[in-house]
Amino acid sequence: MARLQVSCASKRNRPDAYERISHIGGIANGARWKHTSDDAVRYLNRKINTYFVIIDGRETEVVITERDGIKYLKTLRDNMSADHLLNLEDCPL
Repeated sequence: MARLQVSCASKRNRPDAYERISHIGGIANGARWKHTSDDAVRYLNRKINTYFVIIDGRETEVVITERDGIKYLKTLRDNMSADHLLNLEDCPL
């Protein structure tokens, strides 16, 4: 299982935070990676990858949650929104 640090997030123009993140990404072993949110949810469910972000100098897990039947990514330090992921810089194309 790969453990990947998330350092960027691509966003869609949606009113609800749980629908905004389209991709997460970062750098692992010197190579840039980028996964769609749907793929990241699938990889977490299948235990292929785990993801984390650094918040205030500490690792915080990226987890799956569900709202209105939609599965989305957030960090354990978020309440009901994906604010920590939304605050990351946009992923390069």
